[in-house]
Amino acid sequence: MTQMQNQTPQDGAQPLDREPVQDAQNTHATPGGAAFTAAPSMTKVADFSDYTQAQAAVDLLSDSGFEVGSTRIVGHDLKSVEIVRGRMNYGKAALFGAGSGAWFGLLIGLLIAIFVPIGFLSTVLGAVVFGAIWGAIFGLIAFAAQGQNRNFYSQSTMKASSYTVEVPFDRAQAALEILNKGR
Repeated sequence: MTQMQNQTPQDGAQPLDREPVQDAQNTHATPGGAAFTAAPSMTKVADFSDYTQAQAAVDLLSDSGFEVGSTRIVGHDLKSVEIVRGRMNYGKAALFGAGSGAWFGLLIGLLIAIFVPIGFLSTVLGAVVFGAIWGAIFGLIAFAAQGQNRNFYSQSTMKASSYTVEVPFDRAQAALEILNKGR
């Protein structure tokens, strides 16, 4: 085991083995004949169970003067998580549609009002009301079209089971020293 692998960063971070990704000295040619340089070999310097911990580790590196331009936070074992927010009915469908339509109407109203020298406020308010009405109509139509297949509203997100912080291999020792010191 190397000296770098024996060090343990604070806040639950665990150093991991070197994982070469690509050699920075390798130059590859594309089908068109252009050449590019591959990314440097990356090393996992810390492992976290939560994204905010990995983000805090990179923030610590940045605050300590470490060049984080090639640092990566890698999520492992991604899964889709859908959080059910509540039951959907015709009233909520109309309300959500009206809200979306009002925002769209505000955007369009502001764009139109830039070119209309008279009645700025009435142009914007008119567009917001018009957008809210049409949004409510389309929200009701969309909910009715789904029938009884989806009587709830939700929010989807991606979640990883763990996160690793990776830095270029030649700068891993400096990163580990910073993570060991902590804040």
